[in-house]
Amino acid sequence: MGCKNLGLGRDYILLLISVISVSSAAILFRLSGAGGFTASMWRLGIGAIITLLITRYISGSDQVDINIRDRALMIISGIALSLHFSLWFTSLLHIRVGPSTVIVDAYPVVLALIGLKFFGERYTHIDVIGSIMAMAGLVGTVYTTYGYEVVVEGGDVVVGLASVVTSLAMVTLYFSVGRFLRTRISTWVYTSYVYSSAFLTSLLTATLFGEPIYPVDGGIIYLILLGIVPMIGGHTVINYLLARLRTLTVTIPIITEPILASILAYLILGEALPVENAIWILITVFGVSIVVYSEASRG
Repeated sequence: MGCKNLGLGRDYILLLISVISVSSAAILFRLSGAGGFTASMWRLGIGAIITLLITRYISGSDQVDINIRDRALMIISGIALSLHFSLWFTSLLHIRVGPSTVIVDAYPVVLALIGLKFFGERYTHIDVIGSIMAMAGLVGTVYTTYGYEVVVEGGDVVVGLASVVTSLAMVTLYFSVGRFLRTRISTWVYTSYVYSSAFLTSLLTATLFGEPIYPVDGGIIYLILLGIVPMIGGHTVINYLLARLRTLTVTIPIITEPILASILAYLILGEALPVENAIWILITVFGVSIVVYSEASRG
């Protein structure tokens, strides 16, 4: 029992690290000055290099025979991940950080329904209440920050919203495939396949849309950090946890990403962050805490 509790404690620490890591993505993208497809390509390229090296030199024992179906699913997952990043980054060029992240981070609700239907996961009334509180707090946080003013200067609200909604669909597909495959394929093998196919997809889309492969304004350091912090510290850790915890428990804390992203946007980019956000932030954190506590109480 002690070892099991120790393992769960480590999982929750990793969950916290993943949330903090993914929350840095929007700010690093803005600071890079790159286009959406270029940023996606660099983020996935760095992530692919790191995971391939680790798979090759550290996790050689995890290499297993992977059938054609699973390889195809990992490629599909990679394409979905690439489109998720590219479209989300594109949305940030048209609408503000808060509204964009609140829409794209609604995927835990969709994933919970998929987990219930296809993966035999069971959710308690406490899980439902916690999820509703977290979503309500998230919406309240964004509304009190931005009101109805969601468009950035020179942005197109239609392009921004269309991009982020499609990005939501793609990340839902990506995590659903991950939930299915991660029970039998190791984290490093899985992510090396997915990130590599995602990188090639982003390279193709960046070329097709005429975006420069190399950032023209010298934001290279931010693009490298984009591939290390939110990619390895965020998505790779999330993929690891998908094999250990319920989908809802792994993904619902990501709802706090817009809160952390908005705070970072205030500190670094000077975007507004009203004091009244505090109550909504507390509601979100409390809702997330309920879901995580529910997981812990399951033993």
